[in-house]
Amino acid sequence: MSDKLGDQLKQHTAVVALQGRLRERRPQGVLAAGAAVLVAAVLLAGCSAVGLGSGTSSSGQLSASAVFSNVGDLVTGAPVQMSDVGVGSVTSISLDGSRAKVTMVIDRSAKVPANVTAELRRATILGQRLVELVPGPGPDRRLLGNGAVIARTEVISGVQALVSAGTAVFGAVSTKDLAQLVDASGEGFGGQSANLKTLLNDFNTVVAGYASQDSQITSLANSLNQLGSALAPSSKAQAQAIANLSTTTGILAAQSARFESLLQALNGLSVQGRSLLQAYFPQMTEQLHGLYVLAQILNDHLTSLGGIIHWLPGHNYSTSE
Repeated sequence: MSDKLGDQLKQHTAVVALQGRLRERRPQGVLAAGAAVLVAAVLLAGCSAVGLGSGTSSSGQLSASAVFSNVGDLVTGAPVQMSDVGVGSVTSISLDGSRAKVTMVIDRSAKVPANVTAELRRATILGQRLVELVPGPGPDRRLLGNGAVIARTEVISGVQALVSAGTAVFGAVSTKDLAQLVDASGEGFGGQSANLKTLLNDFNTVVAGYASQDSQITSLANSLNQLGSALAPSSKAQAQAIANLSTTTGILAAQSARFESLLQALNGLSVQGRSLLQAYFPQMTEQLHGLYVLAQILNDHLTSLGGIIHWLPGHNYSTSE
């Protein structure tokens, strides 16, 4: 141990001595060469800085944009992915008429094809929104260029993403694999492997039914998404109608007391009218009976009255002479 320590001390002393001799004998040419190397390094750093500031093209990135009907809670800086691998990020979100224009930067090394589709989806059911680049069908040797506009876009709703995720999970794990796992670890389940296998068979039936209805569930999710998009433009008018209805209800509620008082007054008037009728009904009956008798008498003497009226002018003429 002491011999090894002594050898290391000798080597350190020799190195220090060599450095001292080099400092004493350093030629001027070496200093000049060092200065030249330093100047070249500074120039290269300046050129690199100019190249980085000239745009995304020299930094290995390209700029592209896509227009969506609705971006929801997408924010600047959200990731851009292709095949679930990050290839860029969102740089800006702006209005393009009644739609939203999303500008993003994409790594050139990703070699994104030109026939790509930009899908706006969530990373998870409750996660942040991101832009997923989905290559089109068939081979396409053309690559997405700087300043390109992605024509095909789609907004994936949360329900549709849940259906797609469920299909992928259920399709990846078969009940046969799970049954073999249960058989292999039957002792660990305390002899309940038969019951678990029955449960897995029932589960397989449920999964098969779910898979057969996958297209219908996806269609339903799309229909709900379209309904939401169709109702969104008229939401202001619907809100105004609800506000007007609320105002009308308030007015009716304020006038309800007066309406109740009016009904009570009408009820009192009807009670008083009924009392008057009950008090004077006998007298009214007698008067009506008297009028009936008078009418009968007049009817009986109607002929006599007619004769009197017929001879009355002659009588008047005779008496006047």
